[in-house]
Amino acid sequence: YDFYKYMEKDQGFFEYEFQGVQKYGSYITFEEGDWKILTTIYAEEFFGAAKQARNNILLIGLLILAVSMISVYYLVKSVTDPINKLTEASNEIAKGNLKFENTIKSRDEIGQLARSFERMADELTYKEKVLQTISNGDLTARVKLASEDDTLGLSLDQMTVSLNDLISQVNTAVDQVNAGAGQVSSASQSLSSGASEQASSLEEIGSSSMK
Repeated sequence: YDFYKYMEKDQGFFEYEFQGVQKYGSYITFEEGDWKILTTIYAEEFFGAAKQARNNILLIGLLILAVSMISVYYLVKSVTDPINKLTEASNEIAKGNLKFENTIKSRDEIGQLARSFERMADELTYKEKVLQTISNGDLTARVKLASEDDTLGLSLDQMTVSLNDLISQVNTAVDQVNAGAGQVSSASQSLSSGASEQASSLEEIGSSSMK
């Protein structure tokens, strides 16, 4: 078969027909010795290989897509699950339920946020116990402040001081009332004694007049 009519250039790709079958040829020219290398392939084989390569590429692409989707799903889940737990915990704390158990152990920003929630719940629980102590009548309780900006702790401590002052004033008033009552009782006894003496005097005068 005369291939030279297709190989006028240094390299190329051409299509031809051999014994009624379509084929493809590819060639390249080497400068040293001025000789050419030619490879040929049946069109059916060529397109079969191309289809197989296409199928392989599609399969690999689908596998990569599936792995990517699974990875994205678990990545999103690893972020949304802790956030949902923290949202639920914040709702419970807002309802007054301070029993927060931190199950998020990651060291990323979400883990730091979870530990902050845990510290907040612990501080609120501590202040709740102080309030219970005060409500039981123990006004010697003092609040350990979490920081200089602990306004709730400062308010509780100030409330304890104010209650102590109020009770002290009440006790003083009670003492004053008791003292006044004692004075009134003494005055009443004096008046009663005076009235008895006057009655005795009148009886003596009456007896003397009759004589």
